[in-house]
Amino acid sequence: MRSLRISIFFLGILGFSLWTFLSGCDSQTDENRYIEEVVGEYRFNTFEFVPESSVLPPVNVLDTLVTEETRLQLFSSARFTLLYRFIGDDPAFVGGDFQATKSRVILKGNKEDEKFYVALLLPIEIELSRHPDNPDLLTAAIKRRVNLEAFSPRYKGLLSVRGTLVLELERQ
Repeated sequence: MRSLRISIFFLGILGFSLWTFLSGCDSQTDENRYIEEVVGEYRFNTFEFVPESSVLPPVNVLDTLVTEETRLQLFSSARFTLLYRFIGDDPAFVGGDFQATKSRVILKGNKEDEKFYVALLLPIEIELSRHPDNPDLLTAAIKRRVNLEAFSPRYKGLLSVRGTLVLELERQ
């Protein structure tokens, strides 16, 4: 009887170990699958900062960018590149890592590039929602405080404005 209990105990440990190993493999497979599902080049349909104050009109960031040269690239290596060019400036880019789930894509930029994100009114970490009915759409509504004066001289004196950054990107 005692040997039967010991055998059942060891079979339980073996079964649990096997289940843990296999479930870990499944989650890795899911993560890779979600990354593969979102890989591609995305163009901005909407890139707008909407101030909470009704006195200030929405800021259309796309009006300041060469839209043909502004895009987000997601690679199968779980790296991203955001290429952009302000009108009258040279092309530029920032990059970093990203994670993907069934419902989200989270971009994590490099800390040393933070000033470039600030110039675009973006946070260094951006959480985008995957559209449930259209796999080619990524959207976000990010509540944040931005320095509009750093974005454009036409906003002189507006150093800390609360609002929502609205993004919609579409895979090409």
